Amino acid sequence: MAASNELAKVSGPISLYYSDSHNDQLQSQNVTYDTRFRSGFQTLGAGQQVVQIPVDGGLSRCCLIFGWDAGALSGLGANDLIPKAFGYQAIESITWRVAGSSEYRLTGAQLLAKNLRLASNSGNKQAIYDLAGSEQLGPTAAASYAFIPLPLWTMPDNGGFANPINGDLLAQQVQIRVQMRAPSAYMFSPGAGTAVVAAVTPPAAYSVGYFQAEFLRLVDRAQSIAPKVQEDTYVSPLACDFDQSELSLPLPAGSAANTPLTFSGLIFGQTKMVQVFLTSNDPADAANASVYAAPLSVQMTYAGTVYASYDNFSSRIWNVMDGNAPSAVSGNNRIVAAGAWVTTPAVVSTLSEYVNLPLSQPISNDHATEIQVHGMNISNGSITLNITAPNPAKGYTVHVVPVLRGALSYSRGSANILIG
Repeated sequence: MAASNELAKVSGPISLYYSDSHNDQLQSQNVTYDTRFRSGFQTLGAGQQVVQIPVDGGLSRCCLIFGWDAGALSGLGANDLIPKAFGYQAIESITWRVAGSSEYRLTGAQLLAKNLRLASNSGNKQAIYDLAGSEQLGPTAAASYAFIPLPLWTMPDNGGFANPINGDLLAQQVQIRVQMRAPSAYMFSPGAGTAVVAAVTPPAAYSVGYFQAEFLRLVDRAQSIAPKVQEDTYVSPLACDFDQSELSLPLPAGSAANTPLTFSGLIFGQTKMVQVFLTSNDPADAANASVYAAPLSVQMTYAGTVYASYDNFSSRIWNVMDGNAPSAVSGNNRIVAAGAWVTTPAVVSTLSEYVNLPLSQPISNDHATEIQVHGMNISNGSITLNITAPNPAKGYTVHVVPVLRGALSYSRGSANILIG
């Protein structure tokens, strides 16, 4: 008892019955909220879409919205399939920079993985996946849209208190470039036997496509810190950490259990975790690009020392204990048999999964926006995964995303992303 009292004196007690200064805090700067900024796609088909976001306030969240208005999909073939979560299959890559910083790249596949990892609870994970586009089989008069959060500098939901990009300290814009695939690249139809082939009559373009941004603007501009730090450097954390562009290697069909794969090219710096997901290389799974698989077993080794080691799908429970929610959402598994899509619920219903392999103390997403956790200094740029496929008869691609500490540094109107 005496020891606990001494600890309370050091850390400072908080009253859970009466309000006090520790548990009843007031926002110091009053802000307004708006989502009036929009920027349309340059083309509604395949190609590069670029947005320059002005920094005339606190830039918070950004979302990519595209799809088809009512009636635009009425010309689909009777067996043409638009997969669930098609929005991420439509994105080949995304690059971003803040006010003259270096440019950084994510693939569409890892963008989905990052959104699911950062969502603060299982309900939000599933909503993010579902809102990326509904599955559609055959022609329809209904509208169909994909809503894609862009977690480049902040979280995809409001699980914690995340600061926006401080536009008062910047003299240049924020730029995002998205490379879009044509709709025909991810729409499919059944072929002979078990073959999956291109859709018969896919739409050539979207009906609508645009970027939308959320701003938090100071009510009293006199409260801006810009005059105080104009000649100095001001640093704020990236609430969503920094995800390096994914590394990938094949895991061929028939690979032995605990096949070693060495991934090189990790950025030097404090790596907090490595996110891993598998995608099928089987042509019969062509319509399931947004259905990820978790390895049956995985062991991560760095510099001769084993860190995360999970067997028998035990990553599922460890990721729950070390996080906020399961590392999985409900997806749709679409395969062809006898020249037709299989519609049996037990076959169609499946999980889309990933695995987090921590290298430092795990932290809940609710606190990640306010507490910076140290990572492990990766100095030689490579890690080895001993991995067992969930289905040895299939070939997979193993995707690895190093997650590092990140911060945004402001200086004299420009910015730089500090990694690690």
